Amino acid sequence: MKETIATFGKTRSLIGIVTHPENGSSSDLPAVILLNSGILHRVGPGRLYVKLARALAAQGFLVLRFDLSGIGDSRSSDEDISFEERTTTELDEAMRYLGTEYQSDKFILTGICSGAKIAYETQCNDARIVGAAPINIYRLLDTTDDRLVSAVKNRSETRYLLQFSLLDPGSWLKLFSGRADYRGLLRKFKLLLRKLVPAAKQEYPDTLRIKSDIRSITDRNARLLLIYSVTDKGLDYARETLGDETDTWEESGRFRIEVIRANHIFSLPSSQRELIGLMVDWLNSAFKKPQAKNS
Repeated sequence: MKETIATFGKTRSLIGIVTHPENGSSSDLPAVILLNSGILHRVGPGRLYVKLARALAAQGFLVLRFDLSGIGDSRSSDEDISFEERTTTELDEAMRYLGTEYQSDKFILTGICSGAKIAYETQCNDARIVGAAPINIYRLLDTTDDRLVSAVKNRSETRYLLQFSLLDPGSWLKLFSGRADYRGLLRKFKLLLRKLVPAAKQEYPDTLRIKSDIRSITDRNARLLLIYSVTDKGLDYARETLGDETDTWEESGRFRIEVIRANHIFSLPSSQRELIGLMVDWLNSAFKKPQAKNS
């Protein structure tokens, strides 16, 4: 597998690695761009981005993983602009680079945490992005709505109690051995009962904006795959804001939510393999044309 160094940007200060398909890149397939997770280098947590780039290249996709300015090998920017403006500019420079060097004009974006946020927000505003797979994006839209913040917190606490505390053998062992915090358990049980009482569905201002953004993505036949770790609070935010409309979007084949048993940065090899397998299957099914059968 061939990998080459990429240097681009107005001052050629942005550094990345292009992973090439073994049989050469196909103009029919979008190029994939992997975005930094926080301040982590372009290799990703536990070299996840390296493994993902090579797995996708083995499927025929051209992949660029690069460092935003001030991260990894890319020099800091001297421009007096906001982080959001700078990342938008630098991602545009990455796409222009792939267009000039490899004739790519369609792109798929993915990244963890802050990289997920950049991927999603760019897809909402740029028709060149035909697919995005944000991983553990905390909020699809920054919010100051106290009602929504409270609802997401309640959903997270309820899910934690149901999925982890009540199903943890260690919790039951403590209970029957007399080593449990019985007052604490009683408080948790009362909390769970209150949270299980169905509340009236609310429509938040954020919900209307997010649903409009996702509809605009699916209406132009682009694809959106939201990936979450099972413990990630972003999953609760997505479910609280998106509601039942996700069923309609999923039926269209252009939108999916997938949950993986992993921590926030997919540090375990088993969770990395599951994530990479999911990405490979999604890209192949969404962006590769079915092979014609020989008669």
